[in-house]
This record gives sequence, C-alpha cells and structure tokens, in this order.
Amino acid sequence: MSSQASTELYKLAVGMVGQIVLVEFDGKDFNIADRYTRDLSSPLHLLYKEPNLLYVADQLSLDTSVFKLSQTQTEMSHISSARGTLGGRSLTFNVDKTRLVELSCMDRAGIDIWDSSAADGSLSLIKTLDIPDSGDGYFQYHMYECVLDPTGRFFVVVYSGFEDYGGYRLLIIDSKDDRYEITDSIPLDDKLGVRRIAFFEDGARTFLVVFAHESQELILYEVKYSADSFSLTDMIQRLKTEPRTNRYGQKWDVTANDLVVAPNNRDLYTLNRAELADPAAITHYMFRRSKGDGNPELRMLEWSPGYGWGADAMCLSADGKYAFIGHHTNPDLANGFGLVAFRCLPTTGVLLPAPLAAIQFHDIAFENDFGARFGPEFICEI
Repeated sequence: MSSQASTELYKLAVGMVGQIVLVEFDGKDFNIADRYTRDLSSPLHLLYKEPNLLYVADQLSLDTSVFKLSQTQTEMSHISSARGTLGGRSLTFNVDKTRLVELSCMDRAGIDIWDSSAADGSLSLIKTLDIPDSGDGYFQYHMYECVLDPTGRFFVVVYSGFEDYGGYRLLIIDSKDDRYEITDSIPLDDKLGVRRIAFFEDGARTFLVVFAHESQELILYEVKYSADSFSLTDMIQRLKTEPRTNRYGQKWDVTANDLVVAPNNRDLYTLNRAELADPAAITHYMFRRSKGDGNPELRMLEWSPGYGWGADAMCLSADGKYAFIGHHTNPDLANGFGLVAFRCLPTTGVLLPAPLAAIQFHDIAFENDFGARFGPEFICEI
C-alpha cells in the first residue's frame, strides 16, 4: 500500500454530494484530514493514480477534475478540470493508466475516452463514444459501471434501458491498439435489473459475476475469448440473495446495493441496503474453485450488520484487513454512523461484527443551503 510506512495507516478518499473528504484510519480510529466542498457538485466517483493524483467525476457537471494530494496525503488541491459529457458516474483506467474511460449517468449521453498520460495529471478528451440502441425520451437508459477485464483489453459497461431502447446489456469496448470502440453489445434478461459486475479467475478460465438488483440474484457466467472478441457462455449458477439469519441470530429483509471482490480473488461481498427502519448489512460469499472438469460456484457464507442506514459505498483495504462502509442517508442524525470500519480476517474472509471505528453521520455529511444532509456515496483507498 503506497500510504503505509512502518505504522499501520490507511488513507481514504470519500465522495458525496457537495464534498470530497480525506480520511485516515490507523486500525483503531478515524481522523478527518481534509475537506474540499463545493455547492451544486456531486463527486460520486473517485479514482486514485500513484503517487499523488485523484480524478473526480461530478454527476452534476460537465467537468472531470484532477486533484493533487500532499506528500502525506492529508491535503488536496484542485489543479485542473477538463470538459466532457454531462453527468460523470464511473471512472476506469486502462492497465498503464494512460487512458481513462468515463461513463455518464445522464440520458442519451455517451462514454468519454480521456488521455491521462500527462505528467501533471491533466486530462485531454480523445473522443466520445455514442451508445447504440438509445431512446429519444427522458431517462431511456442508464450506464452504471465500467470494469476492465483481466486481460486488460476489454472494458465492460453495465447498461440498462427500457426494453424498446436496448434493454439490459453489457457493452464491450475494445482498447487494442488504442482503438476504444464499442465492438459488441451482449443482451441480458430484462428481469434481472443488472447494476454491478465483477471478474474472477480460476486457472486459465475467467468468470463474470453479475449482480441483479431487481431479481436479487448473483449470476455466474464463464467468459470466452476469441482473437478479437469477448463473449459469455450460458449461466453457470444463479444464487438468490435472500434474507438469512446470521450466526448472531440477526435477520433483516435486505437487497444488495454494491459488489466488492477481495484482493485474494476468492471472497466477494455485497453491501445490502435495507429500509430506513432497519440497518444495512454486508453479505459474504466465497468463490469455490472448480475441481477436475467441473465448474466453480459462489457460496453464501454469512452476513454482518452494517451499522448504518442508506448504505451506498464499500471499500476493502488493499491488504484485505479492513472493510469500510459509507452511508449516504441516516434518519438518526444524533447517533447514526456515516463511515464505519470493520476488521476482516484475510484467511477466511470473515468480517468481525463489531465495528472498529466510526465517524458520526453529522460529522462527515455535507449540509446544503436547504438543510438537507448527504453522507458518503463512494470510498476509495489512496
């Protein structure tokens, strides 16, 4: 981890409506190191580039911004912005971090391809990709996430639209030889309601996990490659993310909201958002590798309370020791948590149920001129 020296110290960048917050965690306590606030902004996706740059997508702006971090990564300063498509949602680097793919959350918007190779971190727009099968009305489709596949060649975009306007699908962007073109569009069942995806590798085989928000399922596909294409096989597994009672006798009726794969390429977690009457929860799954000619499988192991409401963000530390959970809303402003840290046991992937540390919601949330408060919606380690 770039931010650790002889002592255990983790650095986080946290995005939410109106502000970016730099947070330190020493294994026991949080410390808010710096804040950058701006009205009418929504920096909901952050991407770190070593040694000291932070890229920010703003959901309410045409600008994609670059911040420079101090040597101790406890201060940040805005150094440049570049204008692209309105409504930045997701940022993804290529392997050498000289290209940046940015999705927009807005209707009928495109995908921006940025040159991020400049020494000072500044961005230059190369082109904007048009989306196939888009509609003519308002909110006909959305793009939720972009993930780089394990080969480092294909970017996979989660796309959802009404059935008449492309339906649910995965858009495939081929980056070979700096091409950056949409080369395929893989349809998915419209009843799934896809939001998040993640890759697993099992020897020479590659698998894709699709989180289906509407059907409350995790679905496992095998990825097949040809010389110039990315495709999916038939479904290998469908696993219902149904309510369960954990080892502590606790039970909530929850649905998954985020999907995170551990650094060990074995453990997978869904962050589950409940109704505001109940706290959130974190569900732990294990990717069980295949034996012989068989297929791998996902197995649900347990879940733990998330100690907050409106769970929107989850981040695992690069060493797999800690999980950080952010809650963007909280009905209990006096006692509710905004950012929570949990101990994770790397050997088993188990999250210990008692939080190690927390920042109160009212201490980290941004309050606008109308008195509304907004908590963390994105977390990344720096």
